[in-house]
Amino acid sequence: MKINKQLAQERKRKGFTLVELLVVIAIISTLGALAFGPIMSRIEAAEKTEAMSNGKNLHIALLSFATENGNTFPSKSTSRDGSVVDSPEAAFQQIIDSGHVKEEKYFWNKANGRGLICSIDSPDNDGTLTAGENAWGYTKNLSIGGDGGAPLIYDSCKSVSTNTASFTTLPWKGQAIIIKVDASCEAYNISYTGNGALTDTGGEKLGSVDVNSGSSGKVDIFSIVPAYAEALATSGGS
Repeated sequence: MKINKQLAQERKRKGFTLVELLVVIAIISTLGALAFGPIMSRIEAAEKTEAMSNGKNLHIALLSFATENGNTFPSKSTSRDGSVVDSPEAAFQQIIDSGHVKEEKYFWNKANGRGLICSIDSPDNDGTLTAGENAWGYTKNLSIGGDGGAPLIYDSCKSVSTNTASFTTLPWKGQAIIIKVDASCEAYNISYTGNGALTDTGGEKLGSVDVNSGSSGKVDIFSIVPAYAEALATSGGS
């Protein structure tokens, strides 16, 4: 009889107590929190790598288009119907219509959607590029040759004016992807004020992209754009 009571007590002890369950849950939560940061960093790094790869593919398409059009990138002079190129989408539509780009996914990325540069939703791939489907700004009237150091396409760009542009820190946490005419592709640091790429509430900061220019020191990268060229920012997120 005593043996049966001991067996019954042992069976009862096999389950976890409430305290034990709470300890296990706390340990799992802590481990999950520790792993969350590195996992998100890897996801963001992968997104940036994909965006840069897409930008390089767009540059190849633009270069191919230019070699077929007197070394001139998409502009009014290369338009089939003489339409004015007054937006990045109007320029990029030319490389879609000419068959140099087959899919609209190359113009879009989710990070720029979060930064309100384009839509958060992916393109519908219907052959017509809209502002919401495009994350890239574009500098028109450039050509292969003497304009090699000028920025040709760039993401995270909120607005442009003469010799300067304003970039948001939201998509790439303080950086903007810029591809020049000479095919160099880099994630440049945005010059913003204060500590941290984002505000205390996680909001964006705005700033220019400055580069070294010999004896002139740091200058806005758009100050080297030739006077005959014009930088255009997409309005897809506004």
